[in-house]
Amino acid sequence: MTDDDIHIDASKYREELDYLISYAKEDWVPFHPVQSGAEGTLLPGREDRSIDITVRLISDLYDAGVRPIDLLATDDPPYAVWDLPKDAALARIRLALEGLTDSADALDICWFTHVG
Repeated sequence: MTDDDIHIDASKYREELDYLISYAKEDWVPFHPVQSGAEGTLLPGREDRSIDITVRLISDLYDAGVRPIDLLATDDPPYAVWDLPKDAALARIRLALEGLTDSADALDICWFTHVG
């Protein structure tokens, strides 16, 4: 999928990707900043591509060592990295996004952290 296919601002996309990689190296990242950051790179009138751009950004985060995680009710360990190949993780996230009726529920999809 190219920038022209989705109609994004490529410099904003790169800036958002770099920001989220840095964030994930310092702390756990909730889903919302990833989703809203991705949507913020879309050009006006392309809101219909929000799921595509969100999944694309997560794919690029994955390539940079950032993984989806589930937070646990324990302190040791405090989270579990999804034990899925990249394509399966992206498919799970896309399916969850497509099933949302309220965008606030996106927080329940996953969190992210940098694992190297």
